[in-house]
Amino acid sequence: MTVTKRGRPVVSGSKRQAVLAMREAKRVQGIEIKRGRPKGSTKSTDIIVEVETKTNKKVLEFTKL
Repeated sequence: MTVTKRGRPVVSGSKRQAVLAMREAKRVQGIEIKRGRPKGSTKSTDIIVEVETKTNKKVLEFTKL
């Protein structure tokens, strides 16, 4: 049975390895590491339009571009 490594190769001295080492050092110190998009940001093109109905209730209608 052969074992194959998956994922990115480890290249010593690369920028990626430096970033991973920095993250690990912060984690060990107890510093919170936040990655990815902020929770409030959206990447959609939805437009919200308020439409009044005959019963005078406001309804939100979503349209995609």
